[in-house]
Amino acid sequence: MAKRISEFKYNNNNSGIIEVISGPMFSGKTEELIRRLKHHERIGRKVQCIKPAIDDRYHESNVVSHDKNTYKAIAIDLIDKILELADDKDVIGIDEAQFFHESIGEIISKVANSGKRVIISGLNLDYKGQPFSTMAHIMALAESVVIKQGKCEACGDFSTHTFRKPMTTNARIAIGGSELYEARCRKCFFDNQQ
Repeated sequence: MAKRISEFKYNNNNSGIIEVISGPMFSGKTEELIRRLKHHERIGRKVQCIKPAIDDRYHESNVVSHDKNTYKAIAIDLIDKILELADDKDVIGIDEAQFFHESIGEIISKVANSGKRVIISGLNLDYKGQPFSTMAHIMALAESVVIKQGKCEACGDFSTHTFRKPMTTNARIAIGGSELYEARCRKCFFDNQQ
């Protein structure tokens, strides 16, 4: 019988691991990232949180959830900086990973291969329902993947997609919160795409 990844125990033998938290907007991805990072801090591990500089919605550098929970972070433009920031840490958290270049997978693999735990959160799908290649690549490299769901703003069912409100930009990347986006279930999302 196959075991779920959560049933496996990780030894303290410097074996690195990549954990991914993904799903649509407003599903609690950043909240979960913050919770995990605080846990590792409480048990005495050295933690570094990183986010893309492009995401300045709530704060220039700190990671902030939609519920306004905050975790101290460093905002970066170049993914090579991750290696330097991870050097003397045990756990590396990365928020909004979909905004980084797909080659981040190579960087986080190097970090995990050096015996560190890497915890990543990010959107799996864009506002058109298309996968972010960065997240798909990272998920393929990960030992653990959690897909979060929120509440559909249209019908109240579980949300699986991020809907961009009409009369906004057509750019694939548009930084924003509830003023631009809503969580939607599959049916409500695709009903609006027609």
